Amino acid sequence: MLVLKAIAAIILGYLLGSIPFGLLIVKLFTGKDVRKIESGRTGGTNAMRAAGFWAGFGTAILDMAKSAVSILAARWLAPGQVWVEVLAPVAAVLGHNYSLYLIERDEQGRLRMRGGAGGAPVAGGVAGFWLPSILFVIPVGAAVLYFIGYASVATMSASPRLLNSTSISDAPLSPLKFLSNKVASSLRHRHLPRAHK
Repeated sequence: MLVLKAIAAIILGYLLGSIPFGLLIVKLFTGKDVRKIESGRTGGTNAMRAAGFWAGFGTAILDMAKSAVSILAARWLAPGQVWVEVLAPVAAVLGHNYSLYLIERDEQGRLRMRGGAGGAPVAGGVAGFWLPSILFVIPVGAAVLYFIGYASVATMSASPRLLNSTSISDAPLSPLKFLSNKVASSLRHRHLPRAHK
């Protein structure tokens, strides 16, 4: 029974992560499809480009909440199973980047899964383990975004700082190191091809 609950928690994390809040908010604010604007991603930065600051801010907060809630759900479904608590937000980040609800065909007719770039869900996931970590990532990400102007560079700069900040928390280090490695790999894959957007 515990194994089934653990699997359910991870699947739930992916389904939560797949919710494209940027797409929904931009559509609500402007009627536009955020996937057809700038980078085509559904995260907070592109939502801000498409519909303004508050749309982007709301998207970022909700995207953070997806990962944080996935941890709470994992603790409820599989209490005491720290690896499930780690895998649930990893699944949420993957769902955010490759949304089950945004499957479409590209120009060659191949299926692809659209989504965001993962920055906000990473922040939400780590905050779910240790809330003060937000104090590390916001200044770094904001400074890079302001002075360099590239959202992808800001995410890639801030996320390692946020993940490393957990080393001074009381959270289990081995699971967090696993979370750090998996999320860093996902971020590199999503950001490096478009580091100018």
